Amino acid sequence: MSDGETYFQQAQQIEKLLAVAETWVGTPFVLNGNIKGAGVSCQHLPAEIYKECGLNVEWTPPRGTGGAADQEKENRMSEFIAATNQFIMVPMADGNYNLLMPGDLLTFRVVRGEYHLGLFLAQSGLIFLHTISPYGVSYSNLFDPTYATRFLKAWRPLKK
Repeated sequence: MSDGETYFQQAQQIEKLLAVAETWVGTPFVLNGNIKGAGVSCQHLPAEIYKECGLNVEWTPPRGTGGAADQEKENRMSEFIAATNQFIMVPMADGNYNLLMPGDLLTFRVVRGEYHLGLFLAQSGLIFLHTISPYGVSYSNLFDPTYATRFLKAWRPLKK
């Protein structure tokens, strides 16, 4: 993976990412929502933040479907993200978060084969932003066992 092809490299871009992310905190969780202050889903939050930072990511990730095996659902999400040609997978060993960078898209497995998305913001405390009912958009960290045990992959946005 070449750092020269990724989007959030310069300090200005990272500062903007952090500032934009802060403006979303407190927005309620709304299934399929994408409006700051009114409601947003975990599938739309990263794309909306990317757009505000100048990176246009148009997408609607697949939701899990009943009956399919978890591995099939995990593959479907990974194939979807890779097929956008807007991200590269961050090669990580299990539990090694040192390669994560601000702006990385995080994928998590949650109940019933559904998937959850978050946006990595900082190595210090392994902070990421996501939205979840009933809390809305909020910060969490990857040290939290709820997320550490469900973390799947990280994806880095590419420059276009």
